[in-house]
Amino acid sequence: MLLYKSLDDVVKPRFQEFLQKKSIIDNDIDEEDLLPQKISLFHSQLDQILEKLQCDDLTEISTAINILQNLKPIYKYNIIPIIVESGIFNAIIQHLDVLSPLIYELILSFLDCSLEDSILLLQNFLGNILMNGFFHEDDDICKNSVESIVKLMTKGHFIHALITSMGIIERIYQIFQSNSILTHQKNCAYFILFLNKYFENGPPIGLKNVLNIDEYNHYFAKFLENCKDKTIYNHEIYTDFIINGINLSKQQPIFNLLNQILSITGNTGYGLFDDADRNENIKFILTFLDTIYIIVSRNPLQYTLILDGIPFFDFLSNWIKYENDEINETLALIIQSMTYPTDMTIGSDLLEEICSFIFDLFNKIDIENEKLNEISLIFALYNLIEFDSENIIKFLKSDASMNKITQRMLNGSYRVSKAYSYLYLGILRKDVSVIEINRNMNKEIFDKIFKLMNKMKGEFCEFAISVFRKLFRNEMSRNKHNFRDFFTDIGGLDFLFEILDNDDPEFSDYIKYVEKIIDEFFS
Repeated sequence: MLLYKSLDDVVKPRFQEFLQKKSIIDNDIDEEDLLPQKISLFHSQLDQILEKLQCDDLTEISTAINILQNLKPIYKYNIIPIIVESGIFNAIIQHLDVLSPLIYELILSFLDCSLEDSILLLQNFLGNILMNGFFHEDDDICKNSVESIVKLMTKGHFIHALITSMGIIERIYQIFQSNSILTHQKNCAYFILFLNKYFENGPPIGLKNVLNIDEYNHYFAKFLENCKDKTIYNHEIYTDFIINGINLSKQQPIFNLLNQILSITGNTGYGLFDDADRNENIKFILTFLDTIYIIVSRNPLQYTLILDGIPFFDFLSNWIKYENDEINETLALIIQSMTYPTDMTIGSDLLEEICSFIFDLFNKIDIENEKLNEISLIFALYNLIEFDSENIIKFLKSDASMNKITQRMLNGSYRVSKAYSYLYLGILRKDVSVIEINRNMNKEIFDKIFKLMNKMKGEFCEFAISVFRKLFRNEMSRNKHNFRDFFTDIGGLDFLFEILDNDDPEFSDYIKYVEKIIDEFFS
């Protein structure tokens, strides 16, 4: 590390001089405009770069590495095969012991390359190099290795499977499980970032994979044919990934790892960092919570992971104590996603705790300052109506809550207004006693709903029509017609006739539904 810093003042001026001689330094020229000249420079200086890399002078070696680093846009354009076949890559990695920070930074730049070129690098010891860097105690080396692996995982499921087959999940788990977490403290923040991207870029979670097993086994066999370090890739782990995707079954390595990280992020008395590093702890917690959100949002059926698997909600109160808006917003997103499948069961004590948390966040919303992130909170409330209608409706139909809901419907942005309109209609659908003409219901509110329905796309229009029908039917069963008269007076019936006038075949289902409402309640 000291060597790298001491060479900095020597290497950079020499490199600038090197490029100036080629007339490609111009602050007014876009980097992409320099691309043809940089590619030409690379080809013309190939032998000299290799010669510098093969000498014993660390200054010359560092100069060559910096030249390659500053040419980095060119690696998108079929340069990597030349880097490998010329012996440059092999020459570079011979100096890992003394120039690791420089080399890991360069490798990250190399990985701007194509899928095919990335596979070529992996066949030439890159997997082993990145695994060593991933668990290196040097912060920069670990960071660049993690970013390199993340970049690789964005290139498709085959490389994602190769990364998995290196046993990276198992090794991370060993660190989190043992006392060595104390010596890898900073690195653990990068590990959880890797895990986040591992789920984000992976195949469907918790489902049998849709990948062609024979085809992917063929890819693996062809990969190993030209791989110089076959032992790092475990065929059994690879095959399990291809068949099962990311397997979150209990006692699987990835399940155990999530459980271990949960115990760290959720325990305010321990945490990953000291109390003095509160902000670092918050970042770590946020990345973990975002990972859980990715899991339950990509496959809502994975709600069982946090209800019956890892004891996720045991730590809810600890996360809330941080009083951090981003933590609370992410928790609301998780609750919104996990409550979407309404056939699930939530225990009464847990439901009470979740509702208390959501109610508290709702009460903190400032109607004068719009935040798009409140949308997840509103849809969480909407979903929770199905689980505990009595308590949720009791809270929502209070004067303060109804005032906030109607104000956000009328004054919020399109997305915010639509979210609150869903909630408003959800309340009416569950509890018609909320109907108080001229108080909770007026022309202004319904004009907003009609305006949102006017697009006649998505689920909102269909949902609103179904709520209207339920309200009409409820009144009819009680020989009442207050809502029907109100609906007619504010132009609701005229709006329904406008829907009937639409001859677009795409809206035929809506039109049939509206016809039934008019025939049933207005004939």
